[in-house]
Amino acid sequence: MTGDIEALRSKPVCFGKLFQFVAQKIPFIFGLFYPLAGPKTLTFGIRIIFDSIKNVSTVQNSAFLLFLSRLTIFSKQCFQMVWRHKFSKEKIMSKIAIVYHSGYGHTEKQAEAVRDGASGVEGAVVDFISVENVDENWDQLANADAIIFGSPTYMGSVSAPFKEFMDKSSKVWAEQGWKDKLAAGFTNSSSQSGDKLATLQQMAVLGAQHSMIWVGLGLLPGNNSSTGSVDDLNRIGSSLGAMAQSNADEGPEKGPIASDLETAKFLGKRVAEIAGRFSA
Repeated sequence: MTGDIEALRSKPVCFGKLFQFVAQKIPFIFGLFYPLAGPKTLTFGIRIIFDSIKNVSTVQNSAFLLFLSRLTIFSKQCFQMVWRHKFSKEKIMSKIAIVYHSGYGHTEKQAEAVRDGASGVEGAVVDFISVENVDENWDQLANADAIIFGSPTYMGSVSAPFKEFMDKSSKVWAEQGWKDKLAAGFTNSSSQSGDKLATLQQMAVLGAQHSMIWVGLGLLPGNNSSTGSVDDLNRIGSSLGAMAQSNADEGPEKGPIASDLETAKFLGKRVAEIAGRFSA
């Protein structure tokens, strides 16, 4: 390429005002493309342009055409990058499906927090599906980039309606229809422990059988030191998914408490962000 620059310097003919006008505008174009194309590429391009401008009166037709050809290819590549990353109105979309069961409304409240976290991520579209309505929503699950499972913990397990959904998904499993989708989970119980880990493990195994990629909570445990409190995120100390606790003698208007809902919201946001990176 250095030889091409020297060739541009050595051949006589002037192209007049048109070439001078174009050449004067090109530094602005390179300035616009600088953040995308990288300093080395642009430095070389600018060197060609300014060396040519200094010798406008000594450029031959064939050399100019060579220069213009190289410049056109380079500018086209830069324009495509700018259009794709800066000026295109199409946003990369990630589709998140939340499929859940709630017996008394507490887990639904937790599911709504997960939904709020996911829908707050730019480009994320969220489908909110109760297992009672799953038969009308298999297509939404098939089209999702991520599926977040939610169930109360009853007797150390997912609820019976959620287990029915798990069993129904065997038809999808036989075709590996959810392979390489993201998966995550959340659960609620009336006890602090309530064996909620067993429920999340069931969900993780479900995801593994479907060849999905499990996304953990991504938070350090809260409320585990002398300075901690029930207001901490992840106050129950889960890693596999989001846990919440609601008092057995109170309705969903009293529980889960705010920190549990914020933890659920964090999970939804985390899954949507990762799904966006996978979709990019």
